[in-house]
Amino acid sequence: MILALFGIGALVIWWVVNSTRSKRRAILSAQHEAKPSIPRNASIEALRARDPNLTEQSIIGRVQQMSVILREAWCAGDMRAVRPFVSDGVFSRFQVQLELMHAEGMRNVMSDASILYTTIEGVDARPPVDAVHVRFTAQARDRNVPYASTPEQIAHALAGAPIEPYTEIWTLVRKQGAVTKLSVEQVGKACPNCGAPLESKAEMSKCAYCGALVCSAEHDWVLAEITQLSEWYPESTNEVPGLTALRETDPLVAREVLEDRASFLFWKWIESARKRSPAPVRKCATADFVQTRANVGPLTNVSDVAIGAADCILCDPGPEEDFDHVYVKIYWSARMQPNQSPTPSQSVLRMVRKAGANADFSMSQVMCPNCGASLTESDTPRCDYCNAELSAGERSWVLDAVLPPGDVRPRGHAPDQPLPEWLVPNIADPRERGVLFAQMAALMSTDGKLGKQEKKLLRVCSRRWAIPDETVAQLMSHPQAASATTIHSASPQWFLAGLVSAALIDGNIDNQERAMLERARTALSLPPEELERQIQALRQRLGAQGEGVA
Repeated sequence: MILALFGIGALVIWWVVNSTRSKRRAILSAQHEAKPSIPRNASIEALRARDPNLTEQSIIGRVQQMSVILREAWCAGDMRAVRPFVSDGVFSRFQVQLELMHAEGMRNVMSDASILYTTIEGVDARPPVDAVHVRFTAQARDRNVPYASTPEQIAHALAGAPIEPYTEIWTLVRKQGAVTKLSVEQVGKACPNCGAPLESKAEMSKCAYCGALVCSAEHDWVLAEITQLSEWYPESTNEVPGLTALRETDPLVAREVLEDRASFLFWKWIESARKRSPAPVRKCATADFVQTRANVGPLTNVSDVAIGAADCILCDPGPEEDFDHVYVKIYWSARMQPNQSPTPSQSVLRMVRKAGANADFSMSQVMCPNCGASLTESDTPRCDYCNAELSAGERSWVLDAVLPPGDVRPRGHAPDQPLPEWLVPNIADPRERGVLFAQMAALMSTDGKLGKQEKKLLRVCSRRWAIPDETVAQLMSHPQAASATTIHSASPQWFLAGLVSAALIDGNIDNQERAMLERARTALSLPPEELERQIQALRQRLGAQGEGVA
């Protein structure tokens, strides 16, 4: 599917079969022209002041050029052609998804692709990086076919597929100070530093002439994220607690780099689970994680994995001779069992690195920090060339834990203290609502089934939280799917806090919402006073923010 192609999902607008082409185009045009509910900076003038060669068309042209190369590589089942302009996290996402589909005997193919709209939706210019968010709308035929299908069989399958449109947000990242050197036609084919031709289909995009790592974003734009439009939440790019303190020892640390590193580590974790082997994470995870905290059992049969977003939520610098901690929340979905529908989930990755360490800016860390050799996958935590230890976090961020979101605590925060404000689920974020709703369905089900009263409460919540009808139907059929991630049971206060936030979104809690909260509190084995405490705490917080809560 197109969803599999772009890893973190595509917003597919499914049309009625008998709809006319003009009607489809009219609806799509209305979506394209819709203004964002929250005004965002979409001007590149601040960037042009540092790079006069930069234009809106040069950015849009890059996205369009990248999309063509990416689509062709995906359909060919070989992503090496995109390596020069994608980050580690994006490249790993494609690679793992191809492997998962291959293991299931399937591949994805597309035809009749065309680009409909490409517009700049947002610009962030915060040292040490610039980021541009581009809305990309295209259409294509696509089908999943048996892996060994002949060209004739593929053509027949695609002939019966409708042309469907989809819209995504593509995020391009570049180090501040870089200037535009390559033309659009040279993207992916020439070194952005010296202009020399690149070796075709190289796993490691290092220029043979000047030695530049072309996918580092040090010299040109790199595709760092592709987000489904419905899951794009620009407000999540606000300043991260603790990031300023971390920059005191590492001035070039950037949230975009941290989020991409976490995305890369997440996919390595998924790959390790599916292969039933620690080899994929040996070089990028601590020994304690590999031995005791990997918890890959529930993921051995996972399929259709997609990341919706990776958001850095906390930086916790450590004292000298200790480790810095960084927490990144991953919004993802997957089929936990073959016959289940995809279930939205959240996991928080804790990455660690030696306190006081610093590194050059780069959106790619798949090379040994000691000798510069390309890192190969093998069942050893050491570099296969210079034997340097890689998993100890001496110079690179490594995976130390995969946590339920409610279990995140900075050092020195007692477990019995109230949740920090930044940890309480933000119900204004549609991604949070989707996860909470899925977990509530799992919580209310008994023996995998929902009673009449439970379904009624869920339907009330789905309307108030704007949960898509398709998602509601899926969770009604398989309510226990979300329990595979054990998020709510591992952090009951966090889960209840999210439900309280949702109930108070309009300032009041009616009888149906109260019944839902009481049902959840009982199922979570929390005392009645915990619910009242959370309601009062949130009312006070909203009142302090001038929300006028009743």
